[in-house]
Amino acid sequence: LMAAGVDQVALCLDAPDAASHDGFRGVEGSYAKVLEAVGWAHELGLPVQINSCFAAWNFKDLDAMIALVGTLGIVFWEVFFLVPTGRGTAMSGLTAAQFEEAFAKLYALSQKASFVVKLTEAQHYRRFALEQEARLRREGAAPARPLMGASAPAVNAGKGFLFIDHRGDAYPSGFLPVVLGNVRQSGLAELYREHPLMKELREPARLKGKCGVCEYRGACSGSRARAYAMTGDVHASEEACAYEPARRGRNVA
Repeated sequence: LMAAGVDQVALCLDAPDAASHDGFRGVEGSYAKVLEAVGWAHELGLPVQINSCFAAWNFKDLDAMIALVGTLGIVFWEVFFLVPTGRGTAMSGLTAAQFEEAFAKLYALSQKASFVVKLTEAQHYRRFALEQEARLRREGAAPARPLMGASAPAVNAGKGFLFIDHRGDAYPSGFLPVVLGNVRQSGLAELYREHPLMKELREPARLKGKCGVCEYRGACSGSRARAYAMTGDVHASEEACAYEPARRGRNVA
């Protein structure tokens, strides 16, 4: 891989011990192989990224995972949160309260770690981080590392992002299983710019429930993939968010 020009490698690690990780991945020995591959990459000077997926089953391991990834010499930790789609429908995701607890720990880590911490399918983390930054400013301080990309709208399904599978079928994201078309028949730019669903996903005014009245809807807008998985409606509220907007009492269609 190094000889082929790869400049960073990502490896999946979902639990701090072999039994839990291997059980989740369904392959005995995969935990040991991941750690071995980390060592190979370091021997070559190849930067390492770790990807982890958190759900109800391994939420208890978050502290242990934070400690483990801190020992691996990585440059990037991408933390995914379960969207109950595909095989994930057989699993439970985090509650709103658990998300807040995870956000607090990961935000604290992001302020001191030597590597980048990025959260995926947790768009409401942006609201949490912006709240923390506002609190620090009120206290006359500043975050050690401001929220990555905070000045730009949140990337979300269909919004700054489009997923193409191995058959050429295009989706708003890999976690939102609504086929937009196929790149063998339609141009990629056409699907992204002109498909009606993609246009809808880029319109904050279409958000419903508390997301529709939330003052952070431009910065966050909630996981559209999780909303679809939980309700069948891509515009539904992100109920895994504990934040209650000041305008929640307003009647929103």
